[in-house]
Amino acid sequence: MSRHRNMHQLDDDDFYDEYDDYDEEYWEEEDDDSYWQEQERLKKEQEAARQKAAAAKLAPKPAVKTQKKTVTLDLKKPSKKPTTNKAEDEEKERLVVSMGFSSERAKVALKNNNGDVQAAINELLSSPSPVISMTMAPPSTMTPPPGYNNAKSTSGVQGSWAPPEPTSKPKVEFNIKKKAPVVNTPVAQPKKAETKKKSVNEVVYQKQKIVPEMEKKLKDQKSRLSMVILGHVDAGKSTLMGQVLVQMNMVQKRTVSKYQKQAGEIGKGSFALAWIMDEDESERERGVTIDVATKHISTKKHDVTVLDAPGHADYVPAMITGAAVADVGILVISSTRGEFESGFDTAAGNGGQKGHVGQTREHITLAKGLGVSQLIVAVNKLDAADPAWSKQRFDEIEARLKPFIKQNGFKLNRVQFIPMSGLTGVNVKESPSKTDQNSAGLASWYSGKTLLEAIDNFEPAKRNIEKPFRFIISDLYPEGKGLVVKGRVAQGHISVGDKVAVLPVGDVASITRIDHGVAIAQTDTDDDDTERMKIALAGDSCDLVITGIDIARISVGNVISDASTVLRPRIKKKMKAKILVMEELTVPIIRGSQVLMHMHCLDVPAVISKIISKVNKRDGSEIPKPRVLTGGSNATVEIKLNEKLCLETYSDCRSLGRFVLRRGGDTLQADFEYLILSETYSLLIDTYVRDKKERNHLLNAIETVPCVQKKAEWALQWCERENASFAERCVAFAAVEGIFFSGSFCAIFWLKKRGLMPGLAFSNELISRDEGLHCDFACLLYKQLVNKLPESRILEIITNAVEIEKEFITDALPVELIGMNSGLMQQYIEFCADRLLFALGCNKHYGTANPFEWMEMISLQGKTNFFEKRVGEYAKSGVGGEENHVFAMDADF
Repeated sequence: MSRHRNMHQLDDDDFYDEYDDYDEEYWEEEDDDSYWQEQERLKKEQEAARQKAAAAKLAPKPAVKTQKKTVTLDLKKPSKKPTTNKAEDEEKERLVVSMGFSSERAKVALKNNNGDVQAAINELLSSPSPVISMTMAPPSTMTPPPGYNNAKSTSGVQGSWAPPEPTSKPKVEFNIKKKAPVVNTPVAQPKKAETKKKSVNEVVYQKQKIVPEMEKKLKDQKSRLSMVILGHVDAGKSTLMGQVLVQMNMVQKRTVSKYQKQAGEIGKGSFALAWIMDEDESERERGVTIDVATKHISTKKHDVTVLDAPGHADYVPAMITGAAVADVGILVISSTRGEFESGFDTAAGNGGQKGHVGQTREHITLAKGLGVSQLIVAVNKLDAADPAWSKQRFDEIEARLKPFIKQNGFKLNRVQFIPMSGLTGVNVKESPSKTDQNSAGLASWYSGKTLLEAIDNFEPAKRNIEKPFRFIISDLYPEGKGLVVKGRVAQGHISVGDKVAVLPVGDVASITRIDHGVAIAQTDTDDDDTERMKIALAGDSCDLVITGIDIARISVGNVISDASTVLRPRIKKKMKAKILVMEELTVPIIRGSQVLMHMHCLDVPAVISKIISKVNKRDGSEIPKPRVLTGGSNATVEIKLNEKLCLETYSDCRSLGRFVLRRGGDTLQADFEYLILSETYSLLIDTYVRDKKERNHLLNAIETVPCVQKKAEWALQWCERENASFAERCVAFAAVEGIFFSGSFCAIFWLKKRGLMPGLAFSNELISRDEGLHCDFACLLYKQLVNKLPESRILEIITNAVEIEKEFITDALPVELIGMNSGLMQQYIEFCADRLLFALGCNKHYGTANPFEWMEMISLQGKTNFFEKRVGEYAKSGVGGEENHVFAMDADF
């Protein structure tokens, strides 16, 4: 069964940001200095504002205004705070604090501007530095700051504090995360200020002061990259990475010899290099990678964490986990005839299976959607091409892949194509030579980079060290009195001794130790930098040892953030997001579709609760409230999750602002049956309707055919109507299953009677049997309810459904056939409605006999299974009798 993949980015207001535009900015060289230029501009603006305020202070002022100024600057707290919306006030304060101002100044500015965030920010940007000017004698209990005295001040006020002569201008320190500079100036402090504990915001500010120092250290070190290995199953990913480790002397020769001997003994000698990556016995036995394998390599410019992802379609979730934490990727392509086509093509005409979606195509789409921005395409097994080292085959693969890679958002100047052989090691580390028998064929036409040179050619990933700390937990275990949590720092930085919050539970813990897997900080003396080892920065894969939290309160997929509430990510169970549906989608997405959301280490069931809009492919306009999403749709939807998650906009945090939705496979067993039925309908249309335009018209019937649209709207209203009781929903469900399908099923059985379309008839038998069971289940469930509906209400629901189905049949059968026409079919629908009314405990309404006697003779003997019944029971003899007016789960069908 084909599956579809949905790529998502979150809006600024609705958890989304256009990442293509973001990526363009990301790669502009001038962006490296734009932040500091902005800081200089703000510095000049604040200095001008401070001078303006000083001049205004010297100007004569009315006495009344002076009195008001004195009252406003009173340091005493108000006796009683007004009643406000605490959550809303905290959110407003967080927005103002995010611009670089202290929490106290933010509160005052918001109060002065009646909660207007923009006005408060403008006031703070235009106001002078926070110097408290006293125009009246300070309280006697307040101790003057160092350098001040209680003598008569320069203003002539007896008893006020006279500041010392300034020796230099106030020192301006820049908050790395925020855009506004913070000015340190003398402020009156209580007596016990030196012993008072620092606030969380002050701790965060102190942390940010070390960022410039850390950035300087990072410039002297190799950059750190996470690199995911992608590709179709059997493309040679693990073998290629094993060859890389061997040629870089990362594996002992005796280990390689041992693997070669063991693999040869079981007749899999070519698997020896792959076993370096696939260490699990089940992976070696089956010859496929199942979980993400991790290794470390080092080039001239980069320290690289290699993530070998599985290529089999059954293990796509594991591949998503690896790609979600990767900066760059290597796409391994098998160049042998047939293997490349099976991984990339989607139709039988191009060499693939009908309806098949190759993992090459899917991995490219997923990698870009999960944040991989640079790619190496390793054209592997070129020595096994026909002829060996064929330049024509290499050019053919490159020509076919480039348009698709570009279509998925990759910039072609960041994509490198490298020919090689992972098994023999040609062009992995050493360039091909015309004198070498193994590589002479490649050397005759290729003189470009080797694989390791291409890896070294990757641009360093931009690290958002200045942003709020985000650490995604991938594993955890107890150690002594604390816990060890493994994972990767998505952004920000943390130091030993810092307080952190574990989300979504919200518990606060302490960092007692940071363990880095490899020596990452190298000084000029090539010794480990112990200070660097006590800090985890954005991009580091490390272990955090934390205390102060119970292991039962934390799990894989949790997020560790700064302890400050204003710096934590949002925790949501419902969100609005923009999605891009893959072109290969065969089963359309409608409101209520169940999907599986993959985000970093998490797989969470979710529901498409609303389809808000989609983009018109012709003119780019917005189509509001579409009924269905087909392949290639770009839409805005509302998604409801089964549990609360940490979510942020893509611009705030890439790792928490991007995710993948998938539908299909065993994960969604509760809805798996409906996926099978929908897939069957789609395949039948694809088989019997050859005209592409007509096929699209039928696949989108919910939008293009009015009578079908009316049926869909009637069914969906019971899902959306908030005041509908469970009993009403149950009866409506029975009507959908027992009435809306009846006419179509009967028409296809008429075809079977005449020996026409056997494939369609057989599929119809299986589907009609299942829908009949659904109808019976709804009736049995309704019989168990205590609060049943009045008979008049049941009759109203059933007759309404009958009229809609009659309208559908009239449009579906515009001509009269022998023994089949819309008039007879309407009688049959009324007969089915009477049967359903009896099943629900009501009297017959229409009193119509079954016009199709042959419907009573149909059976599925020989095809039944557990809880399966004959379709002929739909019109079982005597079903309207009083003695049969009873349903039981142990009935003998």
